[in-house]
Amino acid sequence: MDLRLLRAFVTLAGCGHYHEAASVLCITQPALTKQIKLLENRLGLTLFVRGRHGAQLTAEGAELLPAATALVTQSREFMHHAARLSRQLPARLNVGFGISAFKEAAEFVSRLQRTLPDVQVSLDDFPSQVMTEKLLSGELDIAFMRLPLPENTVHCPEAVAFKQETLSLAVPAGTVVQPGQELSLITRNPLLTLHENRGAGLYHQITAFLDANHVTPQAVHYSSDIRTLIALVAAGAGVALLPGEAGDPGHPDVTFYPLTDFAQASWKMGMVWRRELPLLWRQQWREWLTVKDHPFGFSKPGSPV
Repeated sequence: MDLRLLRAFVTLAGCGHYHEAASVLCITQPALTKQIKLLENRLGLTLFVRGRHGAQLTAEGAELLPAATALVTQSREFMHHAARLSRQLPARLNVGFGISAFKEAAEFVSRLQRTLPDVQVSLDDFPSQVMTEKLLSGELDIAFMRLPLPENTVHCPEAVAFKQETLSLAVPAGTVVQPGQELSLITRNPLLTLHENRGAGLYHQITAFLDANHVTPQAVHYSSDIRTLIALVAAGAGVALLPGEAGDPGHPDVTFYPLTDFAQASWKMGMVWRRELPLLWRQQWREWLTVKDHPFGFSKPGSPV
C-alpha cells in the first residue's frame, strides 16, 4: 500500500475539508483529490462524500480509518527511529589496516578521535584476508585494505579507493640499482617474501608480478612479518618485493626502488566499512575520501568502487 495515499486519507479525515488538508500536506487541492480517488479505486470503496460541511467519511471510510491511522503512525515512528539510528554513536569503533595504509589509517583515527571524542577507537594491523573475515563477522567496523574485495563480500561492506600502491624492490643500503636492473637482482639473489597464510594478497601480487615479467628468483625464503623481511634485507640475506609504503617510516639500512614501470606491480588501496554502521557516518566518510582536498592528505582520492 502506498503510504502517501494513506496519509492523504488520514489527513483529510482529520481536517474534514480538502483545502485545509491539502495545506497540511503541502500539496494542491486537485492533487489531494486525485490521491483520494486513486486510493478509492484501489480499494474499490468510496471513502468520502462531499457535502455542505466538507468531506464526510462514509461508513466504510470510518471503519478503515483506525487501521490507516495506525499504519501512518507506525511509518512516522519508523522514520524517526531510523533518523535516531543514523546519528547514534556506538561506544567503540574497531579499525584495521595493512602496512600499505598505516599512515592513512592513523590519520583517519586521529580525525575520528577529534570529531567523536566519546567513542573509543581501536587500530590494529591485519592482513587483508583477515580484515575481510572480521568485517563480515562484525569484529571490524572499518578497514584500510587492498581492493577489489573478494566476490563473496560485495553485498556486505562499502568501499572507496583512495590511492594506488606499487611494489618496491628492497635492497641493502649502498646497493646501486640502475634503471632496468631491478629484475636481474631478483634472479641473482634470494627473494625474501611473506608466507601466503600471513599476507595472501601480497603473496599473490608478487606471484603475478614474477609471472608477468618472466622472473625466476634464485631462491625464495619466507617470513611471517614484513619487519623481519626488512631486517633480513638490511643484513644482506637477500632482496624483497614489498609495498612501497613499507619503506615510508624510514629504514636507513635498506633502500626501496619503486617498480612503477613493470606489469602487475600496482593495486588499489581503499577504505572499507560495514553497511550496518549509521548511514550518516558512511556518507560523511565517503565525502571525506572523495573530495579533491580532503583532510587526510591521501595521495590519490578515488571514486567509489
